[in-house]
Amino acid sequence: MLRSMLRLRRPAAVLLLMCCMMTMSLVSGASAGVLSGKATARAADPPFQVARETLAQLAGARPGDRVEVVLQSTLPAGTILRLETLAFCPVPYPGTPGPGYEQVACAVTGGMSDMPPNFYSDPNGRFEFTMTIPPEGANVFPPAGQREREVSCAPGRACSLAFTLLHLVPGGKAERVPFVDSLKFTPKAAGAVEGCKPPEGDRYVDALGPHRLTESEVGWVVDRCGSGARQDLDYTAMDDVEARDSFRGGEGDVFFGAGGVMAEGEKPKDAGRTPVPVPVALNAQVLAIAGKYPASSSTPSSPRPAPVTDVRLTAEQFADILARPITSIKDGPYAGGILAANPQIAAIQTNQRSRVSTLAYATPEVGHWLTSRFLSARGGTAWRYPDAPQYDRPGAPIGELWRLESLNPKDTAGLILAGDRVSLGKALTEPGVEGECLDARPKGCLNFVLTDAATAAALRLPVARIENAPGEFVAPTAQSMQAAAGGMKKRPDGDLVTDAAARNPGAYPLTFVEYAWAPAEAKVDGQCRPTAKQKAVNDVLSYLVANGQNKLSGGLAPLPSGLRKTAGDALRKVGSKAPRCPGGTPDGGGPGGGGTADPAAGGGLTGDAAGTAGAAGAGAGAAGDHPTRPVTAGGRQNALRVANDTKIPLFAGMAALVLIIPLGALVLTNALTSGTAYGSSGRAWPPWLVRALKATAAGAVWLRTRAGQAGQWAPRLRQRGKA
Repeated sequence: MLRSMLRLRRPAAVLLLMCCMMTMSLVSGASAGVLSGKATARAADPPFQVARETLAQLAGARPGDRVEVVLQSTLPAGTILRLETLAFCPVPYPGTPGPGYEQVACAVTGGMSDMPPNFYSDPNGRFEFTMTIPPEGANVFPPAGQREREVSCAPGRACSLAFTLLHLVPGGKAERVPFVDSLKFTPKAAGAVEGCKPPEGDRYVDALGPHRLTESEVGWVVDRCGSGARQDLDYTAMDDVEARDSFRGGEGDVFFGAGGVMAEGEKPKDAGRTPVPVPVALNAQVLAIAGKYPASSSTPSSPRPAPVTDVRLTAEQFADILARPITSIKDGPYAGGILAANPQIAAIQTNQRSRVSTLAYATPEVGHWLTSRFLSARGGTAWRYPDAPQYDRPGAPIGELWRLESLNPKDTAGLILAGDRVSLGKALTEPGVEGECLDARPKGCLNFVLTDAATAAALRLPVARIENAPGEFVAPTAQSMQAAAGGMKKRPDGDLVTDAAARNPGAYPLTFVEYAWAPAEAKVDGQCRPTAKQKAVNDVLSYLVANGQNKLSGGLAPLPSGLRKTAGDALRKVGSKAPRCPGGTPDGGGPGGGGTADPAAGGGLTGDAAGTAGAAGAGAGAAGDHPTRPVTAGGRQNALRVANDTKIPLFAGMAALVLIIPLGALVLTNALTSGTAYGSSGRAWPPWLVRALKATAAGAVWLRTRAGQAGQWAPRLRQRGKA
């Protein structure tokens, strides 16, 4: 056959030889794929896929919900697969899971799944089973004292369903691989609010936010439901920073967070959502008191323990207590003036070790940053690490912190660290934790908790009065927080933070604004029209800055008139940014961010398309000062006609190169592969391969001498195209 090919005209012979070798290459490549392609995929890809339905159920899971889990193996068909060891694990998993990981840092699911003990996949490599999200009362484990750090799948706490996958690798060897982060989820608060109908379709707001706003959210939802209306606000509680990062990652429609929450961490990678801060309430960082002192009683020898409720601190004393969180009551910062100014603390008849609860230290919180920011400005020399070896930076200034773990001495590193409100409430209601002042000790005791005013009110903890810039000792009340709002500074993200140097009379110095952060970009459907989701976002936010001000939980303060005006201005930006739509601007000029009513007057913004024409107009042709014209159907047709009539000629030799280059590459690849295989095996090249290579070389010489003439083909091709 090769001789017959060589009798042809040399160019034709070369092309025919190339085609034959290309076919050989495809066949050999396909054969190699059967043997090695799957192995490569196994090395690069995860060994299974999670069904979308499972991920969707986990995203909306609540305590006690039953979730159907479907896993599809991506390993070769016929691979023996077995699923083992279901367990709930914390997120992120601490370290690397090894043998027995489910007993080290996790909790076995027990009877919460219908997975059998020896659970093999079906012939197609598919697993299906159901599991129950731990119900209330069983979502914090293990029992106290069995492990240093508890695991929790409580609402607002991220956890995962971990499992071990066993499969037989080539050669018959069994391999067990644990997966601890493939099925991550954060349970939502249990059930819809009583008295409300379930949400309808997409007509609700999926909100993320801190635990401290949970009571307010329930009040808002109940108020909006009225007499049997549908719930249009769903709230998942977590800390500010986690809510912010989840929103940045594309989760939720709105997130709640204090002013300053955007000051830490990476900026959003998703440029498609620009968060607009809408003020909804005032809150404050507080030093809450959990203490007892011996009060007078009818029996002088048996004094009656009474709660410590009256504490006042200068900024320096506040800094000193926080910088030395574990110290004796009669020593350290207390001996430096606190005892003289606070009779209830002075009445305590023991020199026990008082401490600021380490329950406030674990997670990064905007409240920690706001507190350390205030103390950096007003705490003086007291805001320094103690000059002792058990601290990371002995004697150094503390500065601004998002995590307060560095304030703990190294010799107390074993203390439980849990920063969420759920654990804080649990610790304060379960006496017996060593070092906590929770029981009625006759001689008295003292402990502080760094938290916020809403949490302190919910847990019924009194709070200390803090000295402000004018020298007044002020408690966080509605009046003192509203007074502080007038002295706040605006950040680049549009939110406000307290100015430690502001001298507003009667102002509580650690006040902050609670914001609802919502996208400026409009939510539109496939036809670029405003969606029901966008209307729900605008309606709910408009309510929050109007009638919702009357439903705030204890510890929060309603917005003063200046901030209500700011909220109205911000609402007009929510959903007002016109998206890029095919064929021009959205129908109706672009989805609207709000109406025209002034929330300060109690009207609230409607969230309909009022006032959006200007926003859409600003979005068209905004680059530079060039005049723009509206896009018309005739203009689009003319542009298409011009584009279709424009011809770009081929350069000389293009047609020949299009044929020659890929075929030549295939010939060279096959020749090198075959030659290498024969050479590595020590065998001589066969005569047919030698003759084929000689013919290929001759063809290459012929093509080189005539490549310039190939340009003559291009005009002929263009003529055929016109014909």
